[in-house]
Amino acid sequence: MPNYPAVPAVQSIVDEAKKEADVLGAVKVGEITADLNRARQSDGSTENRGGESTIGNFVADVQQWSTGAQIALMNPGGIRANLTYASTGDSDPDGNVTYREAATVQPFANTLVTLQLTGAQLKSVLEEQWQPDGASRPFLKLGVSKGLTYTYDPTAAKGSHITSITLNGTAIDPAASYLVAANSFLAAGGDNFFTLADGADKKDTGKVDLQSMVDWFTENKTASPDLAQRAVGVAVTPAGAAPGDQVTVDLSSLAFSAGETAPTSASVSLDGVELATAAIDPTVVDATDEVGRASLTFTVPADAHGAQTLTVATDATGTTVEVPVTFATTAAGGTIALDKAKVAAGGSVTVTGEGFAAGEKLTIELRSTPVTLGTVTAAADGTFSTSVVIPKSTAAGAHTIAVIQSDGAEATAALTVTEAAGAGDDLAITGADSMPYLLLAALLLATGLGLVVLRRRRAARH
Repeated sequence: MPNYPAVPAVQSIVDEAKKEADVLGAVKVGEITADLNRARQSDGSTENRGGESTIGNFVADVQQWSTGAQIALMNPGGIRANLTYASTGDSDPDGNVTYREAATVQPFANTLVTLQLTGAQLKSVLEEQWQPDGASRPFLKLGVSKGLTYTYDPTAAKGSHITSITLNGTAIDPAASYLVAANSFLAAGGDNFFTLADGADKKDTGKVDLQSMVDWFTENKTASPDLAQRAVGVAVTPAGAAPGDQVTVDLSSLAFSAGETAPTSASVSLDGVELATAAIDPTVVDATDEVGRASLTFTVPADAHGAQTLTVATDATGTTVEVPVTFATTAAGGTIALDKAKVAAGGSVTVTGEGFAAGEKLTIELRSTPVTLGTVTAAADGTFSTSVVIPKSTAAGAHTIAVIQSDGAEATAALTVTEAAGAGDDLAITGADSMPYLLLAALLLATGLGLVVLRRRRAARH
């Protein structure tokens, strides 16, 4: 029972507006080839805002397209309905998307905002999916636009979950700046995504989220759900395993939870060589993004040393993520020495070694960021001596020279690199010859004395 009786004059206005809304709401805006769903809990019907969803990622795709941003993020609470493929009646055939359906998905009329985030800030935003203590939900899964993928360790401590982020296959640079789009609620730090509120150069595009979706359908006509996961849980144990050791990779978030096609197996490979495969458990885990789990165990290959990249992939759905790992490095059979402990960038260093296998080809590398400086072949007695040039672009600071055997084992020596010659205090750093400067000073002094004598002679004549 209403609290007050209807006012006929007002009711007639409402009825007329509803008739017009029904007509406008039935207008076709586009088509879909399958359901675009929100994530679901294990009961199969309740929404799970902690799960990755096809519609969350699709909305992010639309917003990235609409704004021209590099990345778009969508909060799950801003999506209020699915886009369903099945017909709702004679006037709504299978796959048809009406204006009413699009409006029901995003009913808040938020505008889209762009802002600049550093790679480090983007990582912080993704970490904030794990909500603060006392929040109404422990985890909120952001929809992310296509091209952005990341891995996370669900067992890690708060603030340390995100293990890698790539954009279009390239690792995110923590110091670089990226143009990010989000709706006005999320961009203001809504749902405890506080880092977004700190974004630089924030601009409200004036574009409304609903209209952006209508525009997307006008331009692209048909949407299909992307069944590849854009975030995958990965835990590698033990850390720092050496060649020959057994390693286990526990995976999660390999499947969606709303009845979409699910993968059945996952694989892990290194340099194109498959190391292990395992079946995927499709059981839904409530309130999280852990649906689709697998555990793979393999032996670290004999030639896998130092920083490596594992590739995790699934069948059927096309999920692929790169997982950075570091394996222990075996000590080389020989030792090396440098003729100097400090050198200016652009200068050369003589590397000598002994105890290596006769005739073995060795690779010489400069680190932190690995740069190959050259190769050398050990003599019959296992020794070598060679000069290598330190690239002029090398940053000043502590570095390492590594001599790497064919089996990946290596010998190392510390090297300090100073600024390239000609920069700042290079004279003191490089010990440059001071004789030319002394000769110049003497010449200037002699010239000055000559001028004094000349002036005195002219004065004497007067």
